[in-house]
Amino acid sequence: MTETAIERMCRETGIDRATIAGLGDLDVDDIDRLREAFLAAQRKRDADLTAATEDGLRVVPRLLRPAIKKILFG
Repeated sequence: MTETAIERMCRETGIDRATIAGLGDLDVDDIDRLREAFLAAQRKRDADLTAATEDGLRVVPRLLRPAIKKILFG
């Protein structure tokens, strides 16, 4: 059985089916474009968060950074 665009969107983004259905009638291309935009935004957010974390740790002496990261992020 082939996976539909909505099923792929739900699986890859974690957005539930009802939320996607609330967007109205979207064709397969629209759903794929929305999925790609969502995933790109997630990747950018993750990269921005990583950069902000590294920038914030610059005030911590270099030798202490690994220990501080472990404390903060497990």
